[in-house]
Amino acid sequence: MSASSDARLQVRGLTVDYGDVRAVDTVDLGVGGPGRSVVALLGPSGCGKSTLLRAVAGIEPLTGGSVVFDGEDVTRLPAHRRGFGLLFQDGQLFPHRSVAGNIGYGLRGAWGRPRGTRAARAERIEELLELVGLEGYGGRRVGELSGGQAQRVALARALAPRPRLLLLDEPLSALDRELRDRLAVDISRILAATGTPALVVTHDHGEASTLAETIAVMRDGKLVQEAAPRLLWRHPRDDATARFLGYPLVVDGLVRDGVATCALGGVPVAYPDGPVRLGLRAESVHARPAACAGSGVGPHAVTGTVESVTVLPSRTLVSVATGGPGTGADGAGAVVATWRGDAGSGGPDPARNAVPDQPVPDGGSPGRDPVIGESVALRPVPGMVAVIVEGSVREVAAGVVIRGGRVLIAQRAHPPSLDGLWEFPGGKAEAGESGPVALRRELHEELGVTVRVGDRLDGEVELDPPGRAQGAGPTLLRAYPATIEAGEPRATEHRALHWASAEDLARMPLVDNDRLWIPALQALLRE
Repeated sequence: MSASSDARLQVRGLTVDYGDVRAVDTVDLGVGGPGRSVVALLGPSGCGKSTLLRAVAGIEPLTGGSVVFDGEDVTRLPAHRRGFGLLFQDGQLFPHRSVAGNIGYGLRGAWGRPRGTRAARAERIEELLELVGLEGYGGRRVGELSGGQAQRVALARALAPRPRLLLLDEPLSALDRELRDRLAVDISRILAATGTPALVVTHDHGEASTLAETIAVMRDGKLVQEAAPRLLWRHPRDDATARFLGYPLVVDGLVRDGVATCALGGVPVAYPDGPVRLGLRAESVHARPAACAGSGVGPHAVTGTVESVTVLPSRTLVSVATGGPGTGADGAGAVVATWRGDAGSGGPDPARNAVPDQPVPDGGSPGRDPVIGESVALRPVPGMVAVIVEGSVREVAAGVVIRGGRVLIAQRAHPPSLDGLWEFPGGKAEAGESGPVALRRELHEELGVTVRVGDRLDGEVELDPPGRAQGAGPTLLRAYPATIEAGEPRATEHRALHWASAEDLARMPLVDNDRLWIPALQALLRE
């Protein structure tokens, strides 16, 4: 992981040891800047996330690394001189002070002296009370407040001196679920209103998604993945991260033409052809009565027997024995699925014509209750299945842009080993992108053109990118024909562009990886 270069807070190689125990292991992290105004540290208890936050705050000594804010190295500055605000899970309010007195305490200087005039402090306190939704509460004692109100006061106190950065350590963990959900939305609104960058520590998935633009997952003292919430849930980095994020069932699959086929059937995915690892939770699989007409059971559906039923307020879950070894999380063939007992209505299965990565509707009411021992059909739900990055194929897409009997090639300017060689323009797919999607994006960014992409050409090259992690899936170079729909190509990242004839392809120095497609292209251009 690397800290974002334009982030206001940049943690570089931060390490904290407790004797022989390494609590935080060479962490790089950025907070502030585009897409990172609020970053959540998400991880199980004991993973080092609170230790990392305290080290950033200056109340935990570092073994190694640095903390930089707005270009200033604050590693050796004491906590009270860093200009950071702190909010802990218990709020730590002063019981002998009123609400206004607690907020006002945040306006004191380093030596406890009040900042500004009395009138200015009173105005700031009223402004903060309004911001956190506690107008008129200034005179109350903190013992008269509910848990949620107390945390609002603690947040107002942390914001009182207008901190450069706000650090929140499990700010909602002491509250009940309903209050936590409501207060998380309020805190998100407050942080957006103040424009204060924030680092939030939490073990709650929903809280992290509500508060943060970027989620950084920690495990055993290390950062294992950083991503926006939607991307994180759709594409966990590895099996362990997927299971922590709530996908207890991880299975192998194979993508062909946008459909991933696994032990539970097929599901549309926006991912390149090749092997994948799929993560599934109860919402990722629908169970329907196998014997009912209109259930959508097809040749790829998996059937099984209901072993147990769990009725929840919003849905009913069934544990289904499929008889297939290794299908379930425990390897015994058991799958937990969401019950859809309305299959007998004769309506179509909403998953059959779904768009990849877009959640399908629930399909109506859950209908009748499931019966233990009955036979059911299982089907993965599009948009609810995670594709795990590790062990799945990644794609580099090359664009064979043809016009008027010629193909567009681009001359490389870097790295030095490839300087001056020619290639088909394109680039690496991001996590979750298919080759055609990546190619459209790359050609628009690199050449300023909008293209229509056709079916990929035969053949592929396996690449060995630098820093490839052990266990990571293959990275495959694939080529796609493309037609320009709008714009005229311009060289912004290459030294030059050239419309090459069939004869040019034979004599011009192309990078080795692209030479695979020369014979087929020469035949095509000579037609």
